[in-house]
Amino acid sequence: DNVEDALGPARYLLFYFLVGTVGALAQCFAMPSSTAPMIGASGAVAGALGAYVMLYPRARIDTLVMIPLLWPVIKVRAWVYLGLWFVGQFLLEAGSGVAWMAHVGGFIAGAGLVRILAPRASARAVEVEYIPPPSRRS
Repeated sequence: DNVEDALGPARYLLFYFLVGTVGALAQCFAMPSSTAPMIGASGAVAGALGAYVMLYPRARIDTLVMIPLLWPVIKVRAWVYLGLWFVGQFLLEAGSGVAWMAHVGGFIAGAGLVRILAPRASARAVEVEYIPPPSRRS
């Protein structure tokens, strides 16, 4: 919802369809002889992830660390978490049944397209009121 809030509903809908299409095309170009059906919106979701990391790279994501018996939850910067996720897509096997190239194509398209569709920073400026600390009179 953060990406949709940044783009607005109409731009987000356009964005979502465009990055989903780019993701699907990336998968088709990567495996042109595949006869397996491609179902889902994972390329579009990956595009939203790419947009999120561009808009909010310093945001912190609560992450469950898979250490048996401990299961700690730590906060990880968005660019670290999503960067590792992106690299992890290349570790999936070609015959795994996962359209991993759709994820890669959607993510890259989302990271680039959000810069075109997002309103300029001045349009998203928020008014902030400065309240000085109380003065100490001795």
